[in-house]
Amino acid sequence: MTLLHQSNSLAPARHSEVRSLRVYMLLTQMEPGGAQNAAIKLALGLESHGHSVTIGAMYDKAAYVPDFRQRFGVDLVDLGFADPGQPQGISRFARLLGGLRRLWGQLRHGDYDVLLTFTTYSNIIGPLVGWAAGVPVRITSQRSLLESYPGWLRTADRLVTNSRLVHKMTAVSNAVRDYSIHKEGIAPSKVVTVYTGIDATLYRPANAAQMRAEMRAELGLGDNDIVVVQVGRLHPAKGYIHLLEAAPRVLARAPNCHFLFVGEGPLGRLLATGIEAAGVADSVHLLGVRSDIPRVLLASDIMVLASVEEGLPNVILEGMAAGLPVVATRVGGNPELVV
Repeated sequence: MTLLHQSNSLAPARHSEVRSLRVYMLLTQMEPGGAQNAAIKLALGLESHGHSVTIGAMYDKAAYVPDFRQRFGVDLVDLGFADPGQPQGISRFARLLGGLRRLWGQLRHGDYDVLLTFTTYSNIIGPLVGWAAGVPVRITSQRSLLESYPGWLRTADRLVTNSRLVHKMTAVSNAVRDYSIHKEGIAPSKVVTVYTGIDATLYRPANAAQMRAEMRAELGLGDNDIVVVQVGRLHPAKGYIHLLEAAPRVLARAPNCHFLFVGEGPLGRLLATGIEAAGVADSVHLLGVRSDIPRVLLASDIMVLASVEEGLPNVILEGMAAGLPVVATRVGGNPELVV
């Protein structure tokens, strides 16, 4: 969920046999999420192999573009499709048209070889604009099951993906690939599974014990406390409500247990109210967005993912890399990671 400070561990390339490519990656919105994490990691990895990458965000959720641009050193552009706080109307429609024009202009005049899209809405808009702008290779990605999305969007996704606008779609897990084929009706020849990778060395550093002690002290946790962590957007699909409902029952058996909820999202206020109402404010902690996820995981004892819908969550990979036992729901790609 939280952006990582490293490039992907890509297989060594033989530069004498592979020419440098110009790649454009398109996201719907810029925020500390899984798709954004994957795009930045891939951009850094491709650039380390001599390629040139630009990441375009259709809109910036909360001024993340300049922050991430400076933090990660990537060419990151806010296309200004919409202001998240702006109501529907003529002004919003005008921003949409302006964003489409800016995207087309960048793709048309940027001499890009490949367009990669990473999110549901960018999977629909990107190939259309990329084709019109003459980008020769257009690849989309499916990172989750679309069960909670409206029917018209799944139909649009199928029509665009099955058309000549899209050369390939990558799926982050076999569960997502199977869903795309059997539920959405996307042609099997169009979809290939490409698992997400992480740099596992970040989660098992030589000074892990020291980092664990320092992080626990920072969070006010003792050596004998049992720390359960869930990382992800505070969104209904992530199941935080179910974990909160279980917390009092766990605490009745293990009063020295603490729950760390790491992330931000639309459920933030509801969770805060629910924690107070359940009388567990001393044991359930809302940490917000963190840029030091490895330290948080090293301070924890158990990872939980209570999601009701998933594609292939990076946090499970990160938790396993940190040596944590993982308790996860049997949804999406979770069973492909947790055995």
